[in-house]
Amino acid sequence: MRLRTVYHRSFSLRVSLPSNHIRGDSVALSLWRILWLGLLGMIGVSLVSESRSMLHAEPNVESTKTTSSPELRNLLMPLIEKHRGDVGVVIKHVPSGEMFSYQADQPMSTASLIKLPLLMATYEKVHAGDTSLDSMITLEESDKVPGSGILTKHFSPGLTLSLRDAIQLMVAYSDNTATNLVIDEVGLDTTNALMKKLECGETRLNSKVFRRDTSNDMERSKAFGLGSTSANDMLVMLTALHDRSFVDKATSDQIMKHLYDCEDRMKAARYLPASVKVAHKGGSVNAARTDAGIIDLPEGKGSILFCILTMNNKDESWTDENEGDVLSADIGKSVYDYFMKKE
Repeated sequence: MRLRTVYHRSFSLRVSLPSNHIRGDSVALSLWRILWLGLLGMIGVSLVSESRSMLHAEPNVESTKTTSSPELRNLLMPLIEKHRGDVGVVIKHVPSGEMFSYQADQPMSTASLIKLPLLMATYEKVHAGDTSLDSMITLEESDKVPGSGILTKHFSPGLTLSLRDAIQLMVAYSDNTATNLVIDEVGLDTTNALMKKLECGETRLNSKVFRRDTSNDMERSKAFGLGSTSANDMLVMLTALHDRSFVDKATSDQIMKHLYDCEDRMKAARYLPASVKVAHKGGSVNAARTDAGIIDLPEGKGSILFCILTMNNKDESWTDENEGDVLSADIGKSVYDYFMKKE
């Protein structure tokens, strides 16, 4: 978590007694000294009290939680405030720059959203020549883990696939087994090294999927599960991809293609017209639902960069009406309609 330090300037006060009173009798002098010392004491207490209140005052919760255009704030805050769980959101329209953010620096669980930073880290390694998209990987029985995807259920040990195909399965189907194959190919700490370079300090891949025994930070694994991020960290990554400035244009284009192929449209894309292109990655575990990406608006109206994070959710159901998923869907539709109506 980012911490804010408050600095307080020290004060000094120099007081001179009037010369005519100094020349007075000793009684008058004593009285004046008592009065001035009393005044100085009151000032000192006041300044100390002020200093302590500044150092120990609670932060302005509202200012740390939200920053937005008034229109977006009025549109989105009612949705966020009724959610039964923790929420972090950032919305940015390009090219206008109009924004909304809510608890955007707060570290949150990613669930499978951490696969987006892993995707970027993998392509950086490919660009550096440390691995190749054509590298062949053999699936072993011990590689199989439960959860989302198709490798574990539908394919036999001994299957060989390219790193490129493992990446595609990781993003398009959120395949957990494929994700672990990608991690084995590029290294568990590669993602965290890239995030440090991008100054995305809350974004960390903590372990392989369903393999807590591989954790590189057990306390963070216990707190956040597979990975953590913040809405603002995700905005940094999405901006680089949208601008095609991550590594180079060709690399950014390849990453964006994977994200466009993500088949999950139950979160931010749920209520959007089927023709609207969304490059994104989401995540789901019992108490956390997440989604982040880029919505391409039609009619030349620009793009919406978004990240919606929820955790500690009261609703841990796995139905289409899960509250975390519905919150993402409502925010996605609300901002889409808002920017489509703007001239």
